[in-house]
Amino acid sequence: MNLFKIGRYKCVAAIHDTTLYNMVIIGVKKPDFLQFNSLIRENLRINMISQGFTEKQVQRILSISEEMKYTKTHNRRALGCLKDVIQTVQFLYPGEKEIMNADIMEMNLDNNHIPFSKLKHYPIKVMNEYLDQLLVD
Repeated sequence: MNLFKIGRYKCVAAIHDTTLYNMVIIGVKKPDFLQFNSLIRENLRINMISQGFTEKQVQRILSISEEMKYTKTHNRRALGCLKDVIQTVQFLYPGEKEIMNADIMEMNLDNNHIPFSKLKHYPIKVMNEYLDQLLVD
């Protein structure tokens, strides 16, 4: 995860280390940080459903995310891709007016269709395969 600003709005970008599936949350305020795990889980659920994941897949990732820990990462692949996502958002939505008029679901869908050279496919497809594998196990 990384915190960045567009104008006066705080934004959070999060990425899954294995699949590079990512999500941006716009307009995060101080009270949101007090219940950060709830904020992440709810936005993840909304994003995944809007991107066509099944309810079973969403519930599986949410059950795993109950054990989520926020730590420093040394995974250069994930850090580089997270930086690319943030730069893309800042380029497409340079000011407060643009970011507040943006369709966040569409933005996150577009971000998950960015071809990263570290993957064989788009992050959304890799996450789909990852969740299918988890459901089989």
